[in-house]
Amino acid sequence: MEHYCACPGSWPSVYKIDDTRLVIGNSCLDVESGRILWTSDVFSANPSAFFVANVYSPEEKMFYVKTGSFVQGWDFSDPSTPPTKAWETYVSGGGLVGSGVQYGDGKVFPGSYDPHQVALDARTGRVVWDTETKTPMVFSGSYYQGKFFREAPMTTLCIASMLTLAKFFGLSTLEPKMATSALVPPLLMEWCTSSTKMGISMLLT
Repeated sequence: MEHYCACPGSWPSVYKIDDTRLVIGNSCLDVESGRILWTSDVFSANPSAFFVANVYSPEEKMFYVKTGSFVQGWDFSDPSTPPTKAWETYVSGGGLVGSGVQYGDGKVFPGSYDPHQVALDARTGRVVWDTETKTPMVFSGSYYQGKFFREAPMTTLCIASMLTLAKFFGLSTLEPKMATSALVPPLLMEWCTSSTKMGISMLLT
C-alpha cells in the first residue's frame, strides 16, 4: 500500500536543496527570485502536523520524510523536476507529532514512540539495525562523527519541570549562583538523569 501526503503540515519548514533551490511544503522555489519551479501532487517536505523535522541529504541526493509509521526516501537526483519516491519502510511507534528523521553516513534514523531506535539504509530503506531503548525515541536527533544522538522525552520534560519549579522558588537569571539542582525537590531529582540535573543550571544562567 502506497502512502502519499502532498499537503504541507501546519508548520512547514524550509529546506535547502542546492545553491539555487529550496523546498517548502510540496513546492520548490528559486532562491534568488522566489519563483515557484514546481509543485508536487505526491511529495511534501512536511506532511505531518508539526514538531517533525525531516531531512535532505546532498550526498545521497535524497529527501527523507516520516509520515505516521512510514519513512520515505524521495529521489532528488534531478531537482529541476518533482521527486519520485524511491522507497518506503514501516517503523513501529509512528506518530504525527514530534517524531522526525535524521541522516548520517548512509543511514536514516527515524524517531519512534516505541522504545527502540532504528537505522535504515539511506539508498534502499532496508533496516540495518533495530536497538531496544529504555524510552521512546522522538524528535529529530543529531548525527556527529559516527555517533547518533537523540534525547529521550523524559529528559526534556524533566528540564522543563525543574525550570518551572526553580522560577517558582524565586530563582532568576540574575542569580546564577543560586540556580542549582540542590533547590529542586529530591523526588523530582531522583526521577531525572544526571545530565538533566546539570541542565537546570545552564538554562537559568
